This record gives sequence, structure tokens and C-alpha cells, in this order.
Amino acid sequence: MNSEKAITELARSDYYAYTFLCLNEGIDFSKEPPRIKSTKFHKWLCKTVWDFITTETGDPYNMLLLSVPPQHGKSLHITETLPSFFLGRYPEKRVIEASYGQDLAQKFGRANKNKVKKFGYLFGISVSNDAKSAVDWKLSNGIGGMISRGILSGITGRSGDLIIVDDPIKNSEEAGSQKIRDKIWEEWQTSISSRIQAGTKIIVIQTRWHEDDLIGRLKDDPYAIYYNLEAVCESPNDPLGREFGEALCPEIGKDERWLLNFKEALCRGEANEGGESGQRAWEALYQGHPTSKE
Repeated sequence: MNSEKAITELARSDYYAYTFLCLNEGIDFSKEPPRIKSTKFHKWLCKTVWDFITTETGDPYNMLLLSVPPQHGKSLHITETLPSFFLGRYPEKRVIEASYGQDLAQKFGRANKNKVKKFGYLFGISVSNDAKSAVDWKLSNGIGGMISRGILSGITGRSGDLIIVDDPIKNSEEAGSQKIRDKIWEEWQTSISSRIQAGTKIIVIQTRWHEDDLIGRLKDDPYAIYYNLEAVCESPNDPLGREFGEALCPEIGKDERWLLNFKEALCRGEANEGGESGQRAWEALYQGHPTSKE
């Protein structure tokens, strides 16, 4: 059995193997290196998410809150891929995905729909012939499927067995608006929360922009687990077990030297987009420690 066949077989049951297969589609591993490199962080992320989904707790619901720096593959490995694997393993369940805009939500919905079309054979599933939309589609069994929406667009209709919220805030300007933060919270309470049923698993994965963002308001929920993945480890209780100063994703070129140079460049300017100081932006976006301007 060659490596490609081995990965394909493992992808039926192992979520990280599935993401590796999907993200390196068309690569002959015996002749060329993978397009998307294997990293310690992405292995941890995939294992943590799948363990969270498959662990029965007896709680009314469970939330996994993940703070991740920008451009570290969080959406590739979770929002663009997890729903298709979840439906492969549980074809009679339903997924709801929400993000800051309808265009982004459509991108995530289409990505998973295409993965079911290409890799559904691993699980014996397929997309319904009637599924014309990228934001609301079902499997051929007429039961399982996925809905994707902009978080302020309103999520109505079916309940969700898996709910994913990916970057509910678009930028610094939105994060700084009390009105927008309150609107997102209201949508969470009145629309998204009403889709929760017994045993629903909820994943909120985002870059932190503000101490009062969605994760900031949810992390003290009694059914929530919160992980902050710092770009540069400064915590003695790092989820990956890194030493102080270690980078999160050195395998993709963002090692300690790159991050140091990037931080210096970011902090040299007086302010970035939205009027945030470079140091404050670094602490919020890359280290997951947002603080008020005061």
C-alpha cells in the first residue's frame, strides 16, 4: 500500500488525515511534496476539535472557543473542511455555519459541498441532486446537510447538531463599535442559540479583536472550553506544550525570527487600520490578549 492509499484509507476515520487528503488533492506523494505542509499546530487543532465533537458529556450543549492568530490555517482546517467530514461520519445530522459576511459564508458552504462531491465516496454519501445553493444544501438522504449565513443575516429554520462560528467580526472598525458587538450578541442569543438542541456541539473560532468580542462574552459559560493559541508562546500553560518564545506554526515559515521581524514592523507604525496601535494590535490579533484603549 503506497502512502496515498494509506492516507486515503485513514481519512475515513481520522479527521487530520482527511484534511491532509482534501487540502493536497491531486498530489502524487511519491513524486512531489504536499501542497499544505503537516504542522504540529494543525494536528493538535484537528484532534482537539474531533475529540470535542465525539465526547459525550451529558451536558445540554458544549462550546469549544478557539482564539487563533490571522493567516494560520484555522478556516482551512476547520470551517472549510470539518462539516464535510462530520456529515460523512454522521449523515443524518445538520451543520450550521456563521461568519461576518454572507460572501464568506457562501465560500465556506461551497467548499464543503465540493468536498462531499469529491470525497463523499469515502463515507458513501453524496449531495442531493436538488441542492443548487452553496449556502443551504442537503445530502442525497434528504436529512443531513449544511446552512451557511452571515452572522447578521438571520439564521432560521432547522436546528443544528454542529454549529460553527468563524470570525464573527470582520475588522478593527467593527470590533470598536459597541453597536455592532451588541448586534452580534443579540443575533447569538435570539437566532443562533435558538438552533441549539440536546447535545449540540458549538465551535467558535476567531482572531480576537476586542475584549468584548463574542469569545469575550462566551468564555465564562459553564459549558465552554477556551483555548488561546498565541503566535509566540508566552503562557506557562500552552495548549501545545510549547516553551516560552516558540512560534505557533514554524513549519509554514512563520518561525520565531519571522514573527519577531513582523512584530517590529507592526509596532513601528503609529497606528494600523482602524486607529489601533501596533502593539495593541499585536497583543489582540496575534497573542489573543485584547485590551481596551484605556
